[in-house]
Order: sequence, then C-alpha cells, then structure tokens
Amino acid sequence: DESNTIVFKATDKDGDTAEDTLTLNVKDEGSQIIIKPDPDPDPVKPGFEVKIENGGFKIVVDEAYMTGGSKNPDGDPDLIPGGKVSFTIESNDGVASVTINGKTYDVENGTLKGFGNDPSDGVSGSGKLSNPTLVDNGDGTYSLSFDYTADTPHSHGQQGRDTEEGGNFDISVTGEHGGTSNSSSKVDVTDDVPGLEIASGQPGDVTDPYAGSDSDDVVNLNGGGTTSGSLNVVYGADGAAETGSLQVNINGQGFVDISFGSPISINGGTLTFSKDPDGTVRYSFAADPRSPQAVDESNTIVFKATDKDGDT
Repeated sequence: DESNTIVFKATDKDGDTAEDTLTLNVKDEGSQIIIKPDPDPDPVKPGFEVKIENGGFKIVVDEAYMTGGSKNPDGDPDLIPGGKVSFTIESNDGVASVTINGKTYDVENGTLKGFGNDPSDGVSGSGKLSNPTLVDNGDGTYSLSFDYTADTPHSHGQQGRDTEEGGNFDISVTGEHGGTSNSSSKVDVTDDVPGLEIASGQPGDVTDPYAGSDSDDVVNLNGGGTTSGSLNVVYGADGAAETGSLQVNINGQGFVDISFGSPISINGGTLTFSKDPDGTVRYSFAADPRSPQAVDESNTIVFKATDKDGDT
C-alpha cells in the first residue's frame, strides 16, 4: 500500500495563513483471480455424464462405450465417452500460467505452451484432457476449455456394474503478479462386464425324428443323435482375463478351463470343444446309441466368462 499527504496553505495580505491537509491512500488489492466450471458442460456422447460439484466437475463415464466395450466393440469414435469441459476465469491480473495435476504451462497467445509435448500431459486415470484453449473475453474474464476423452478401462475391485473413482484433474490458474485459484474435478467410471450367450440347441444329425430342442439352452436327444452350437462371448472394455477367461462346469464338478479338441465322456455321450480361427468357441455332443432298457440321462453344462478385473 502507498500513501500521499498534501498540505494546502492560504495567505492573506497581512500575512495570516490557513492550512488543511489532504491524505491520499493507494491500496494494493493484489492479484484477484477466480476459476469456476461453466454451468453448461457439453456431454455430447452416451456414457458421459457431467455435473458441477464442489467447485469442479463430477464426470461419470461408462466403460461399456469405450473402445472394445460391450456397447462399442468396434471402437466407434462417436460412442467413446467424452465432450468439452470449460471454465470461466475472473481475473484483474490476466492469466500467466495454468497448472494441470501439478504440471505448469505458461500461457502464450491463447495456448498452454508445451502442453502435449509429453504423452502424459492431461492424462489421469481413465481419461485425458486435450486441445486446451484460453480466450480473453475482454471484460476481465477468460474462457478456458478442454476436450475430455475417456477410453482407458479402470480396474474395479467389485463384481458387476459398480462405479469407482477413476481419475481426477486439478486445475490452478495464476495471474501476472502471482494470484492463484484452483478447481478440482473428479471422474467416476462405471464398470463394463462380460456377456455370454449359448447359441445352440439346434439338433445336428439326429437318428430319431422325435429328438429336438425345448428351448435355446435345452436340447433333447435320443440314442445316436448329435447336436452342436457355439458360444457368443463378449468380454467388454476390460478384455478377457489372462487366465481362466472361459471355463466350464459339467454336472456340478466345478469350473475348469475349457480343453479344446479332446473328447470328454459325460452322461450318455461325448462332448467336444473346438475353437475357430476367429476365436469362436464351438461344442458338439454325440449321444451314445441307446438300448430299449436304457434309462434317461441328463447333463448340466454351465459356462463362465471372466474379464481382466474379475467380473463374470
């Protein structure tokens, strides 16, 4: 702060005087700066929810829409979770630099100098900030915006479609004379889970005209009949588990990894698994020839798919 003292004096013809004092104080308000999230974020894609919470954004992304996810197996960019997130900065001291998750970038001609030189810039957990833009609105405010994309699965600790924190981005802005303001945003990730469907139940070379299928997953065969089918397995964004990704439990004996090519003797016949070059898993069952005195036999076969973070 600074101060000025100004004394005025008036003098008449015979030398009498009068004085008065004016004091001028100049107060330094310092660098005043505030950053706050814009109230209208731009969630333009499915699997991407945004709201404002505690002075920052709370973003929820769905792994199912990430590349390879159960709702985006081919990686369609229009489905990958993401959108534009923007902040308004109020500053009486300009904007000299922006810090993102502890890394500082100087502002130069509306850009963050050096941002993007390091592949880790703007990366946190499942998502990434990119294309930063800073615009001087000419009224003491600035608009800071980023594109946010989430395309990296998060390893969840629970079974099912649970939601866990999967990243955050802390943004700090600094004025020309050192004033700062901060905003912290959190990203939650909803887990993708595997899916498994038996595409079966269509009798093959059946020796008895009464053999057939009760439903998609129940097949009735008489002696000498065969049936075959395939498994439609989707592991989702997490991908298949490194071990035990596809297992079978035959007649309650416990889950084991599927063995391909080797016939397995089960009640009333032989079961064989095979795998196509594209990864499709197939099975075939051949019923033993039956004598008139034979009793009916049944098999219950349960398949289980497991992804990398343990969902089944």
